[in-house]
Amino acid sequence: MAAAAAMAAAARAARAALRETARRAWVAPPAAGRRAFAGAAGSAGPAGAALAAAASLRGGSLSVADFMRLALTSPEGGYYMGRDVFGRGGDFTTSPEISQMFGELVGIWHAAQWLAMGAPPCVRVVELGPGRGTLMADFLRGTSHIPGFHSALDIHLVEVSPALRRLQFSALGCRPDALEKGSAEAGVPDGRECAALGGAGPPVRWHTELDDVPEGLPVMFVMHEFLDALPVHQFQRTEEGWCEVLVDFGGKSGDGAPGPAAEGGGGENGGRDGAAATSGGDAPRMVLSRGGTPAARALVPTRLACMPHGARQSARLLEVSPAAFGVVKDVCGRLGRSPGTALIIDYGKAGGMGHSLRAIRGHRFVDVLDRPGSADLTAHVDFEFLERAVGQSGASVRSWGPVTQRHFLKSLGIDARLEQLSRGSSDTQRQALEEGYVRLVSEEASGVPGVPGMGIAYKAWALTSDGLAAPPAFVEAEDEA
Repeated sequence: MAAAAAMAAAARAARAALRETARRAWVAPPAAGRRAFAGAAGSAGPAGAALAAAASLRGGSLSVADFMRLALTSPEGGYYMGRDVFGRGGDFTTSPEISQMFGELVGIWHAAQWLAMGAPPCVRVVELGPGRGTLMADFLRGTSHIPGFHSALDIHLVEVSPALRRLQFSALGCRPDALEKGSAEAGVPDGRECAALGGAGPPVRWHTELDDVPEGLPVMFVMHEFLDALPVHQFQRTEEGWCEVLVDFGGKSGDGAPGPAAEGGGGENGGRDGAAATSGGDAPRMVLSRGGTPAARALVPTRLACMPHGARQSARLLEVSPAAFGVVKDVCGRLGRSPGTALIIDYGKAGGMGHSLRAIRGHRFVDVLDRPGSADLTAHVDFEFLERAVGQSGASVRSWGPVTQRHFLKSLGIDARLEQLSRGSSDTQRQALEEGYVRLVSEEASGVPGVPGMGIAYKAWALTSDGLAAPPAFVEAEDEA
């Protein structure tokens, strides 16, 4: 009960932590793998002004979670908000962009779940973070032969980015006349309905929040590389106890008065390097809170409670996402009220992982603090912690896995699908299919230096309403993570 209450209060505590920054002093973290980041020329980045403004209201510092949220989704320069970031011309390539086989097999998995639910005449498919819309487009193409499935679908896409909504609208074959005049440039408004596949496919609607998606029907959730982009808090154990990692923007308030981060002097012991601070132009750097914050007091005990005793004693770095916890808990609540399933595919593993937050620009890792808003920010999904969200939801829901992406795709027949698509293909097409297959299931090859193959780095995790049998590619006792 105490743990549940702590987790329920986590969001409130995190907000309180931001208010408390104005009253606290910050010190640079010890040299245990972290350093104060003094920044480089041009490090303000597209979201720099929004971040500096937010920090100036909070004593000059932001939690890592708030830094991540603003850098990715601020209307003023947020990474996802104004452009296409996927594929070779973007910063990273996701599984649906690598091969059509991925989305097709995800579609087959959901069609099998629909049949397992008794083929209801209407089922709501909800995708959170649909990217370009490629996965859902392949989902529909790969299931077009299943009688009655498309006519039963009611598709809802949860997306905050106007730029990505436009791409999704196009990828799903929605007709431009489904939008009001002039709105094609502005984006697809909330609640707007169109018919996919040129008007002949299932209805599709867009929403900013999961809360806006209606309930009352059987439901199937899709989350691919969604949870990894949700904000994380970072904590470090020190001689003073668990402290929170913060992003310092110079420790000056908007009127130029010295903020808490400037009080300790310069260099390693004080928090500020020698350069003069300004609220809008300073390069950010990582620092540690002096003692615990409300977020640390709420989240650290909850995360430690998920660990075996030995791991709790040895833990030095923690990374916790109350946002991901909340999403999973909300999804479980819906699965408890209406029959359905959820499929989550993301990279991560069961168990604590220290600090995994990283930035990717141009298909390479860059410093997390370099030009915020110009690089993707992502952290490993903590499946062990999310299992706790399933239990705390109080819903009659079962979780399955996680299993590796390699196991998931091979169990669904990716080898047979590769062979089928290769028949009659040109040599160039066949080579592209085979290269995509290898990237999706490989245990070693990776498109990014230092990252293991997608076949094992990515995990598939499933949730089902009580009473449904083990879904395809999952068996009750299996846990490859």
